[in-house]
Amino acid sequence: MKDFIFLFRSPHSEMAKLSPDQMQEYMKKWSVWTQKLTDQGKFRYGDRLSREDVKIVSDFGKTVTDGPFIE
Repeated sequence: MKDFIFLFRSPHSEMAKLSPDQMQEYMKKWSVWTQKLTDQGKFRYGDRLSREDVKIVSDFGKTVTDGPFIE
């Protein structure tokens, strides 16, 4: 089986608007989904990329992100 990387991005500004109860519900759905993938043998582990040293440039409706991943 080939391995693939899932990259999930959530706008920090949108996530910051969620109440603690909304965030808990969001994370509950996320946990159920990843557990289902794990049980099916389709998801083995995952770690969030660090936001340190990330450069995000937006211009004319396009966004370019550079940082902290192997190129």
